[in-house]
Amino acid sequence: DCDVYNETAAANPLCATFTLSTGEYLFGSLVAE
Repeated sequence: DCDVYNETAAANPLCATFTLSTGEYLFGSLVAE
């Protein structure tokens, strides 16, 4: 569950990489869930 509003999640390498990989999505949680 990656939330861009959560600093801890944003700092998480897995979260950051996943979010950057999607590119089309600003909110990783929308894709992760």
